[in-house]
Amino acid sequence: GGTAAAFGGATAGASILGGSIGAAALPTVGAGIGLGSVAAGGGTLAAIGSGVMSVLPFASMALTGISSVMGSKAQTQSGYAALQAAEYNAQVNEYNAKMLEDQAEAVKLSTNYKVQQEAKEHRRFLSFQKSRYAKAGVVIDSGSPLLNLNETAYLSAMDRFMTGYAGDLESTSLKNKANILRSNAGFARYQGDVAKSTADYSATGTLLSGLGKMGSTYFSKNGSYRDYFG
Repeated sequence: GGTAAAFGGATAGASILGGSIGAAALPTVGAGIGLGSVAAGGGTLAAIGSGVMSVLPFASMALTGISSVMGSKAQTQSGYAALQAAEYNAQVNEYNAKMLEDQAEAVKLSTNYKVQQEAKEHRRFLSFQKSRYAKAGVVIDSGSPLLNLNETAYLSAMDRFMTGYAGDLESTSLKNKANILRSNAGFARYQGDVAKSTADYSATGTLLSGLGKMGSTYFSKNGSYRDYFG
């Protein structure tokens, strides 16, 4: 009986000892599991970081491409707007030139009418003078009557000349202004063409510059262009 009791106690002690050992081992096992989780998490983060770093050059290329296209489009639109503005200014100048040309023609017609009316008035006045001399029995072929009639005719001719000359000056001035406006219209169109061409060249340059930057980014990541083109 004592032997059995002793054996039972020893067995119980062994169980207790085994339990102690199992309890002490639990933290170690847990620590091992934790370290494995950290190691796995670190590998995931490293993979994500590597993926992000591999995508960044392509994202940069995409942004460069978008920026280049948008810049090129803005420059093209700017050139087209300048061309439209120039054409509008040219049309305004041409319209004003046409108005001045019409005014010049109107002045010319008006001047001719005035000259004709003055000629009629002068002829009537000269006839009136001659009739008065005739009623008075004065001979008009010589002497003072002839001088007076000649003076009247000369002054009448000078009046018509001055009227026509003033009309010609005004008409010519209006035509000159119209010619200047037409020249301005031509120059405005020239400026519009230059602005449009400059904008197109700038837009092309922007696109080419963007392509160059995209290529530089790509080859800096994937090797020299000589690796592809020799």
